[in-house]
Amino acid sequence: MDPRAFHALASKLAASTGAAEMRSASSRAYYAAFLMVDAFLRDLGFSPAKNESRHRTVEYLLSYSAEAVLLQASTNLRVLRQHRNDADYDMSKSDPESPASARASVARATGIIRAVDGFGPGPRRTSVQASIAATLRRLSPGGGPP
Repeated sequence: MDPRAFHALASKLAASTGAAEMRSASSRAYYAAFLMVDAFLRDLGFSPAKNESRHRTVEYLLSYSAEAVLLQASTNLRVLRQHRNDADYDMSKSDPESPASARASVARATGIIRAVDGFGPGPRRTSVQASIAATLRRLSPGGGPP
């Protein structure tokens, strides 16, 4: 399945009404962006472990690039993950139920997806791969994520 389908669903949910729809829009927006970044990193040869730290590892790996747009995407992914956590796990918070919050999550996801899509085959992509690999070598003797 293409994670963009989650993004399309998030957009539809954000355009509707109801607390569940707004919360679900933020959740689906996050997963669309997260899965796109995860696939991008895997295409570059990096394989974040499929465990509880995977979400943070994906953010860190993306932040190890030397590209400003990807650094911003990493920050936005972290913010989006917090919004998703609030939407999915904290029913006492009302912000995740607002249409503005849901639309903001979808917009953030759009930016993240566009950022990674902008690094197709070519020298910039190779540079990103090299930057991430170099940072991993500096941070850990085995070259893997911290």
